Amino acid sequence: MAGRCPVGQVAANNLSLSSAGMTSGNGWSASAGYRYLHSDRHYVGTEEQVERQNEGSEVINDLNTLDFGLTYAVNQRLSFTMSLPYVENERSSPVRRADRSVAGRSVVQARGIGDLRLSANWWLWDPSGHPGAVPSHSSGKGKAPASMDALHGRRGNVRISVGLDIPTGEDDVDDYRSILSGGNVVTDPVPRIVDQSIQPGDGGWGVPIDLYAYYNFTDRLSGYFQGSYLITPETKNGVTTGRSNPFEAEMSIGDTFMVRTGLEYALLPKHGLTVGLGVRSEGQPDHDLFGSSNGFRRPGMNIAIEPGIMWMKNGWSASLSVPITFYNERFQSVADRQFQATSPTTPARHGDAAFADWYLMFSVGRQF
Repeated sequence: MAGRCPVGQVAANNLSLSSAGMTSGNGWSASAGYRYLHSDRHYVGTEEQVERQNEGSEVINDLNTLDFGLTYAVNQRLSFTMSLPYVENERSSPVRRADRSVAGRSVVQARGIGDLRLSANWWLWDPSGHPGAVPSHSSGKGKAPASMDALHGRRGNVRISVGLDIPTGEDDVDDYRSILSGGNVVTDPVPRIVDQSIQPGDGGWGVPIDLYAYYNFTDRLSGYFQGSYLITPETKNGVTTGRSNPFEAEMSIGDTFMVRTGLEYALLPKHGLTVGLGVRSEGQPDHDLFGSSNGFRRPGMNIAIEPGIMWMKNGWSASLSVPITFYNERFQSVADRQFQATSPTTPARHGDAAFADWYLMFSVGRQF
């Protein structure tokens, strides 16, 4: 995990009641999302390795993801979405002397398009006539109703999405690292594969599954639940890591997940302004649902409080959320266990991972 964006796409996996309603009518809609993450706090299990920051040896990831999405709604219930991210990532790690003291830092970067995602989305019930839903107008643009009295029907709905994750992003980007030579920190003349956590793609095909549900308690207060899971049946992508553990010689292609739930309140209904507060968790499991889980990965998860603000009017929508983490855990990986099994007399092997205190997500959309 170590800072990567689970399940990939930003805008598509940060739905609100208003943004979900953007695709309830017929025609096209487009979206653009941005996610920023700065991870530098190391954990083994749930224990933070505070000594890493104290000695200046922490690994720092700065991840920037732009996600572009295009959706076509066939009718009120069925729509198809295509989304493609572009990433600019940077990783700073310590350069150590023989006595393990820090001599300097090495900074490497990776940028490029990520993995293309295609998905089909289906509302279990007809969204038209739902209290709080966005009705379809002749212009094809949504306009939020002034109150629940304007519509009749069910108070909630469920949307299911199933798709295909296509490995269009590079999984073997390399860069020039800094190394210690003759007591000095110099640039290695030979480029090396950068860490898995900043690679634009994972090198494998996947099946993303997403479920989004909402329920209107009143004309202004609603609840939501969203769960996303990326199934990756392939094992490893063939990219070498150069790590000492022989079971971590190649990068693993791992599943990822995201779950969020909370409440939204229409603060200024006439102006389309809504605020929200929820709980969010995302990460990577140590074992995949299907296929082998061998190879190098940093499985783990976080849990965060997720405040947010949403706006929707005249076919436009925008949302901003800043999840603030309060729980981080790095799981023991399959490769950790395999290495431990070869030397049962040595202490348990359990790698670490760096987590972020918070991350930022912003998206804007337009229905045509």
